[in-house]
Amino acid sequence: MTTIYDAHLWIDLREELTDKEISSFSLGYDGKLYILTTYTKDNVQYRTPNGMFAKLRSDKPNNFIVYIADSKQVEEYIIPKQKWNYHNIQPLPNDELLLLCGRTNKRSKENANIFSLDGVIKRSFTLGDAIEAVQTTSTGEIWTSYFDEGFDQSFGDIDITGLHRWDKDGKELYRYYPFGGLNILMDCYAMNLESNTTVWIYYYTDFPLVKIVDDQISDYWHPPTKGSHNFAIYGNHIVFIGSYDDKLFHHYELLPNHKIKHIQTFDFNQAGWYTTRGKTIIISEDNQFYRFDIPELLRKRN
Repeated sequence: MTTIYDAHLWIDLREELTDKEISSFSLGYDGKLYILTTYTKDNVQYRTPNGMFAKLRSDKPNNFIVYIADSKQVEEYIIPKQKWNYHNIQPLPNDELLLLCGRTNKRSKENANIFSLDGVIKRSFTLGDAIEAVQTTSTGEIWTSYFDEGFDQSFGDIDITGLHRWDKDGKELYRYYPFGGLNILMDCYAMNLESNTTVWIYYYTDFPLVKIVDDQISDYWHPPTKGSHNFAIYGNHIVFIGSYDDKLFHHYELLPNHKIKHIQTFDFNQAGWYTTRGKTIIISEDNQFYRFDIPELLRKRN
């Protein structure tokens, strides 16, 4: 029998989002939730007619409305008249916002745009095509992971290898190279930036979980769960969200010598879209955002 938990309601944006569509949402390094939206009336099309591919640009300029929220307050900002289709948002220091289109090509190139909070563009640069996820640090660095269509691509003097770190101006600082018992990264299914110096990745084909500290592979495991696109991490405990086989939550304990122990499989009463960062799982259901941290899970089991 599967255990069912309740995530607690963290942020309620039903009123603010009545006339809007969510493009994406993610947690920032500051612990706040960043939500990227457009007006429903604008009917922004993010994918080609068959739904298979993300569109780089809109047919007309659109306003993007950004919400920065936590349990205490909600802030709203307008990024006006944009032709790019943005798929990700993250904060940068000095009140800057990174808006990122997950796709680009050698003609369009600059798919990362940095804005001030009053919607003025400050700089643009290229972070490559087929971006799966992006997370930023409090020191102004940008981590990007890539899905399979980005494998072995080149943009100028940059070759995309599946996981990269950049500075705030788009200069490459690090790229992932496996060693030992790890295969090359062809499709990064999930990434979690635990701190400014520690990032975890989980990737195709054999789905290793890899811990990288100060740009060095620190450890790795091969969890039984295959095909998850989100995970949360706390100490030596990890929770994967879904797999090829189900949509449940899979809790493991990470042990020495690359060993891993299954603790439990569980579910939530809440369901919707998910994002994770560090120890935290966020569930978006009907414009309400629920939160659940791994320490809560450990307390409930004890």
